[in-house]
Amino acid sequence: MSVTQVRSGGGVTATTTVSSGQIVSGSIISSGSTQEVLSGGTAVSSVLSGGSLEVFGGGVASAAADAGLLYVYSAGRAVGTVLSAGGEAIIESHATATGTTISAGGIGFVYAGGVASGTVLGGGAAAAPGTLVVQFGGKAVGTMVSDGALLLRAGGTASGTIISMGAMVTLSSGTTAVGTTIASGGTALVFSGASVSGVTIQSGGALIAPTGAAASAVTVAAGGHRISTGVVLLQPGAGATILAATARGTAVTSGTAEVVMAGGAAVGTTVLASGTLDLYTGGRAVSAIVSAAGLLSVLSGGFASGGIVSSGGVILDQGTTSGVTLECGATETVSSGGTAIATAVNSGGVLSAVSGAVISGGVTLAGGASIDLGAFAYSVSETRTFTEAATKTSGILTLTNGGQTTSVSLLGVYVTRNLSLSADSAGGTVITDPAVSAGVKVTVAQAGQLVQGTTASPVTMEITTGGTATLDSSDAHVTVTLDAATNLSLGSARFITVAGTAAGLAGDVVTKLGGTASIDIVDLANATVQKLVTTAFDTSATLTVANATDSATVTLGGSYVLNGFATASDGHGGTLISYTSA
Repeated sequence: MSVTQVRSGGGVTATTTVSSGQIVSGSIISSGSTQEVLSGGTAVSSVLSGGSLEVFGGGVASAAADAGLLYVYSAGRAVGTVLSAGGEAIIESHATATGTTISAGGIGFVYAGGVASGTVLGGGAAAAPGTLVVQFGGKAVGTMVSDGALLLRAGGTASGTIISMGAMVTLSSGTTAVGTTIASGGTALVFSGASVSGVTIQSGGALIAPTGAAASAVTVAAGGHRISTGVVLLQPGAGATILAATARGTAVTSGTAEVVMAGGAAVGTTVLASGTLDLYTGGRAVSAIVSAAGLLSVLSGGFASGGIVSSGGVILDQGTTSGVTLECGATETVSSGGTAIATAVNSGGVLSAVSGAVISGGVTLAGGASIDLGAFAYSVSETRTFTEAATKTSGILTLTNGGQTTSVSLLGVYVTRNLSLSADSAGGTVITDPAVSAGVKVTVAQAGQLVQGTTASPVTMEITTGGTATLDSSDAHVTVTLDAATNLSLGSARFITVAGTAAGLAGDVVTKLGGTASIDIVDLANATVQKLVTTAFDTSATLTVANATDSATVTLGGSYVLNGFATASDGHGGTLISYTSA
């Protein structure tokens, strides 16, 4: 092995040149001295001890530097270089550095057009790790970062990076990393405006990506983490996809948790069985769909708007939800400090509130739906009163139990006596609006009012003395029995039969008769229309029907003409009266 010592003396800088065809091995380059490797020349195992090694286009060099500078110009190559304490390498445009090891305070710079391939960062003292800085237009390929730092400046790129053992890769705005693996103890810090794709986060690895950073096609193994002000999916074992700060249309599958932190938003997320959508402070979910056994967890400061929770789905609300719909079998539990605004609870759904929870904006309570007020103790002497608003589209339900009182705003039309109270498993009060279903008899009491919603099942209804009922937009075959002095408005209801005896219908008022609705006089057979007497302003009328021996009168609200009425047998010894507008 030839050894060349390049030393400066008497303040004069010494320079040696390795020309084309020359191979120099084991050069020791001291402070103030320079070795130049020209095109076709080769310097092998040079030792930089404060001096400089310059590799020009077509030249090749390998060196160990603990206090010197390796400078690789355009088209020059550095192979197997080792940079340690105080060692520095500069890779210029179209130059390459292959198999470089940088440790214990060594540093490398890759400039526009330069490429560092197979670099190893680490192996030295933890207090002074090795560093590779990739500037605008530079590339780092296949870098192994362990106990070191890879810094990508604006316009720099990295591919095939492996990060482990306390090492960090930092991506500034405008940089790109592709195919990164973050192993145990490794961290990738992606700033706003930077982009990573094809990332694998292994157990113990972490990806930090604030709002504005783009991360796609990221696989998270068990124990891996993404710390973010955006959105993260953690899926034990199988991996999952992490999107940027706003995730749209994500499906959160079994065992997966989608975590939305400050500034992040999950839009149109579907939470499938055993999946979880977690909203932390400042995180938002819009129009989420929570399926059976799925969980939407809204932590303090989190916010969920819109969305549907299906049977078996659950919302745990310590933050705020607004405009959520709970389907049959779905549950939302509002904890202390949590707020549920304008919740719609369908038949079989339950909105549950504990002490310190807030229910505001009105609850739409469908037939068969429930509100569980866990902090309001139930007793058999508990009373309830529904005070209807002037618009008759909402009201306040007030519960009183001894010295305690609470109230809930309800959207829709309700009847006090039809709202049932019962105890929950912990002794709180459950409010239920009973469902109207086949075989159920709904009673409308004096001064009560009921709006019969859409249902596909045949039902019966009895309106007692002084009662008032409105049937609107119902698809059911509803049979209504009227007592004396009752009022029934058919609205746009269909397939409605108003049944009563000739005597029982006297004094009753039926409004908006028409369409498929009919009046059945059950004890008057083969009757025909005899006369119609209208009021002065044509706002109501009295219809008389009769057979050969008996007659009956029916008071109708609205405007009618005589030739619009028709009669037919009800098939049971009575007469059906129908009306078709002229």
